[in-house]
Amino acid sequence: MIELSDIPPSQTWLERLTFRGSSMARLQKLSLQRLRAGRAEGYNQDVVKFYYTYVLRSQKDRKLYIGWTDNLIKRIEKHNKGFVAATKNRLPLALVYYEACRSKSSAILREKTLKTGFGRKYLENRINNIPR
Repeated sequence: MIELSDIPPSQTWLERLTFRGSSMARLQKLSLQRLRAGRAEGYNQDVVKFYYTYVLRSQKDRKLYIGWTDNLIKRIEKHNKGFVAATKNRLPLALVYYEACRSKSSAILREKTLKTGFGRKYLENRINNIPR
């Protein structure tokens, strides 16, 4: 069994675009390590399929972007390379929140919920109440 400490550190988009020294940075790094650990242990992506609802915060205007995807890492890389029209003028972006769903329809429904006034208030409370 591979330990998280055995995973070699690399300079990734997530490590470059974190809130330095904050608990959010530690949470993002741990999430990335868990994703790598799952790949290293050979989990078959066809057997364990997740869809993600994610929230990005623009470091330019501090506004949130909410979306869904089936490949979180590639999607955020596309955002930060400017390949997504909705966010290309708001770079750089940092992942501040995500949820994993077992079905595509659940992820889309959660995205729609988070885009409501109630959902945005919920997100601001969740994001701003992370212990520092």
